[in-house]
Amino acid sequence: MIYKDFEDYLMNRFSQETNLLDDDQPDGFESWLADLDIEELIILANIYGMEKNKEGMTEGFKIWEDHLPNLEEY
Repeated sequence: MIYKDFEDYLMNRFSQETNLLDDDQPDGFESWLADLDIEELIILANIYGMEKNKEGMTEGFKIWEDHLPNLEEY
């Protein structure tokens, strides 16, 4: 899944782990975030970083695939 930023990733994780109504989500997210241990936050940040790296590599491979047919010209 593509996330626009780390907060978006955290909101997605929060919504997967909880079953709150839409009205309760903003306050619930703030509480959930405040209750995270620093170690948990670091783990989530590392997972997010790996996801972003995967996105970048996938995009890079797409660019190469687009140019591979043109390499035969050289």
